[in-house]
Amino acid sequence: MGIPRGGPATEVLLSAFKQGDTEERLAALPYLKRIADDGIIGALYNGMYGEDPEVRESSFYALEEVAANGTKIPHPNQFGLG
Repeated sequence: MGIPRGGPATEVLLSAFKQGDTEERLAALPYLKRIADDGIIGALYNGMYGEDPEVRESSFYALEEVAANGTKIPHPNQFGLG
């Protein structure tokens, strides 16, 4: 998987976070948490409620950091979770 030169990395990294293995998912988080739109927040919630314990914990901390930076975090019910 690669990011095209000059192309937006968000879609590729969001796809890696949703469908990749643990390593790929964790590697995508530093970039995704800086963008933090509704689609990314929904993916982070799904990661937080998922089965992989490393991704769950990292997703929680990413959401916590997004909220600490001033982004309003919607309730997980908005994404069908919780």
